[in-house]
Amino acid sequence: MAEFCRRHTPPMPAQLKRRLTVFLVAVGLIALAFFLHWWFIGRHVESTDNAYVQGEITRVASQLGARVEEVLVRDNQHVDKGQLLVRLEDADFKLAVERAQAALATREAELAQARSKLVQQGSLIAASAADVNASQATLGRAQIDLNRAEA
Repeated sequence: MAEFCRRHTPPMPAQLKRRLTVFLVAVGLIALAFFLHWWFIGRHVESTDNAYVQGEITRVASQLGARVEEVLVRDNQHVDKGQLLVRLEDADFKLAVERAQAALATREAELAQARSKLVQQGSLIAASAADVNASQATLGRAQIDLNRAEA
């Protein structure tokens, strides 16, 4: 029977064959494009009527009062614990450190002066103690001389 159909079926014109081939190739390309779109994009998309997005918002505050010099992260960028987020102006802090160092140097000079006075006062106390001992010895001799004179 197949043999009969082949013999009695008129051959297709070349133009019709070409059109059919172009049509089938176009349908195949469109189907391939839909499949590739689904494979790379569509299969990763979820659709739902009651979906919501949950995010974590963390408040960030500085312990110091200073102006921001530079922001080191972008909006919505993931950051790790301990990562530097902003750089603050440090001119005021450098000035405060210099003032504290100057005050420390002044206090150290005052301490050295007080220690010097302590050593000096120690010497004066020793000299005064020697004077007291000498005066007591003189008093003791005078007492003895007085006792002899009365006797």
